Amino acid sequence: RRAMKQVIDGDGGDNGQDDGADGGTAELSRLFNAAAAFLQQHLAVASAALSGADGGAALLQLVHHDVQEKAMKIIKRFILIKDLTNRTSIIASMGPGHSGDMNDEIDDIGLVMQHSETYDRYLRHLASELERETGRAQPVFPSVTPLNETVAELGGYYTLLEQAQLESFLRKAIEMDEVQLGKLDAHARPGESSAGGLPMSPGGVGDGGDGAGGRGVVGGISSSSVEDALYVAQCAAQRAIAAGHPGSCSAVINHVNNALGEELLDHLTARAAAAAKELGKVVAGGLAGDAQKLMRTGIDLIKEKAGDRLMDGVKTMAGQSGGG
Repeated sequence: RRAMKQVIDGDGGDNGQDDGADGGTAELSRLFNAAAAFLQQHLAVASAALSGADGGAALLQLVHHDVQEKAMKIIKRFILIKDLTNRTSIIASMGPGHSGDMNDEIDDIGLVMQHSETYDRYLRHLASELERETGRAQPVFPSVTPLNETVAELGGYYTLLEQAQLESFLRKAIEMDEVQLGKLDAHARPGESSAGGLPMSPGGVGDGGDGAGGRGVVGGISSSSVEDALYVAQCAAQRAIAAGHPGSCSAVINHVNNALGEELLDHLTARAAAAAKELGKVVAGGLAGDAQKLMRTGIDLIKEKAGDRLMDGVKTMAGQSGGG
C-alpha cells in the first residue's frame, strides 16, 4: 500500500493544483502509466504468492481504488478549469450554428477521455485474464465504476461541444456554397462527361434529337458545400472514435449522420432543383428535360445511399483507428 501511494503521488504530488495549461491531462497520463507499470511489476507475484487469498484480485481492486480516487479529482478539476458547465449552457442557449471554432477545447476533452478509456480497458483486460486463470466466479470489477460515471459526465460535455461545432461549420459551408454549372461544349460527343460529371444528353442542341453533331454539357454540377461538409464531418467522427468512449462516439456519429442526411441533403436538393431550372434556361430542347430527370434520379439515389455510405466510412475510420 505504501508503494502504491508513492506511485499515485508521483512527481506531481497530491496538492490538487493544476500542473499546466492542459488542465491536468499530462498528470492523468502519468497516473495511469504509473499504475500500469506497478501492476506489471507486482500483479503476477501477488497472484501466485497469495493465490489462496485471491491476492491478484485484491491487488487489482486496491490499485484501482486509489487510482480512481485521484483520477476523478483530476477530471473534476479539469471540468472546472475549462468551465465546461458554463460554456455548454451558453452554447445551448445560443442555439445551433453559433458556437465557432472550439477545436482546442474539444481536443483536450477527447484526450482526457482517451487516457481514461485506455486505462479502463487495460484494467478490465487484466481482470478478465485473472478471472479466467483462477476460475473466479464473481467479476473483479462492476460493469460501471465511479470513474466510468465521471468520464461519462465529461463525455456529455464533449458531445455537446462537438455537435455544436459541427452544426456551426456545416452552416458556414452551406452559406459559402459555390455551385458551378457545366459548360456547353460544341465539340463533345453526346453521352460524354468529365470525371464525376453528369452525362450529356443524346439529344443535343440543334441536332433534331438524333444526337448527331449536337452540343452537350460537360463537367456536370458541383457544389463546394459537399466537400467542406464531409471534411468537418470526418474530423468530428475520427476524433470521437479516437477518444474511445462508446457512448460519446455513438452520439457524435448519430449526429453526423443526421446533419449530413438532413441539413446538407436538404440544401443540396434545393440547389439541385434550382440548377436544373437554370439548365432549362441555358439549354433548349430535350437536354433540359433530360437534365431534370437525371437530377431527380440523383437526388433519390443520394437519399437512398447517404446513410449506407456514411456508415461504411465510419467503419473504415474505425478500422484505421483500431477501434471497434
